[in-house]
Amino acid sequence: MRHDRGVLGEWGLSLPLAIMAALATGALIGALYAFLFNRLGMPSFVSTLSGLLATLGLQLYILGPTGSINLPFTSPLVGFGQLWILPA
Repeated sequence: MRHDRGVLGEWGLSLPLAIMAALATGALIGALYAFLFNRLGMPSFVSTLSGLLATLGLQLYILGPTGSINLPFTSPLVGFGQLWILPA
């Protein structure tokens, strides 16, 4: 049985490296927001909203016009969402 390992798993990268990459990305985005707020005087709400719009645009670019990722019904993530987040 084949298990999906995600993009980083397909590239042969380990889980700790993926976690460190996610933390580094978050730190870089936080540093960018801090720069916009402290140096340029941009309100934090405006910088956060523009970051959200940029992220949604990147998502649309990566996923295409459908804008969704189809998960198999047997996926552990779908089961988690059904049992823990949205119980029947």
